[in-house]
Amino acid sequence: MGKTSTLNLLLSLASGPDDKVSDWHSIAIQSYPREKMAGGLTDREASRFFSRTVAGVGSETGQPADVHIGDFDFVVSTFELHEGQLTKHARVYTTVRKGALLSFAFSANSLDALNRIVDSIKSVQPAKPN
Repeated sequence: MGKTSTLNLLLSLASGPDDKVSDWHSIAIQSYPREKMAGGLTDREASRFFSRTVAGVGSETGQPADVHIGDFDFVVSTFELHEGQLTKHARVYTTVRKGALLSFAFSANSLDALNRIVDSIKSVQPAKPN
């Protein structure tokens, strides 16, 4: 029926299978029905909670920021995961759109690589009706 209690992975791209190499990076887009989120949360609170779920492991660094891009209002959260000498960096952009939480998750093994791929969020636009 299209309703689940799990995340819906819409797109997942990675630079390669070895996530330990220094130039590895990935992008994922995931959604979740807004009505399934715990009651009483504002859209911002639900977005922040969903961002943590999308990020999975790792620790949140800093406070989430509110960012307006095109027609979208995002909550942006940053995360780090330390694996020995390697630090994975992630930035998750989450919004509520048409009854769904929608997250764009960017991750990389260097801040330079992360900043390069995060720039692609600036090109996101709503689909035009046919």
